[in-house]
Amino acid sequence: MSSESTKLAVVTGAGSVIGREVARFLSERGARIIAAGRRLEALEETAELCGGDVACVSADLATDEGCAKLAKDADGEVAYLFHGAGRMPFQSLAETDRRTWRQILGINLSGRLFLT
Repeated sequence: MSSESTKLAVVTGAGSVIGREVARFLSERGARIIAAGRRLEALEETAELCGGDVACVSADLATDEGCAKLAKDADGEVAYLFHGAGRMPFQSLAETDRRTWRQILGINLSGRLFLT
């Protein structure tokens, strides 16, 4: 695969699992990474694993403020936007209250839409 060194990649949910692996994959190919998520420590671990040009942005993408913060920090032309951030509690539908449901929709749907 060719080098992606001039490309900027924004990866949400980069502090764990799929988001972390996507950040590593793109970093290994030379892309500059903006690793986004709620937990700064986890994002810093991802940056260390990547070893390349990685900026960590701690933001809650379920909120307008979080999306605005990340959009401001993505100061270049974004070549890749990977939405790895998500939330799904392990509980029955009967146990899911409106507050939890709004949080799920905020990160899994609204955050992705408005960040894009």
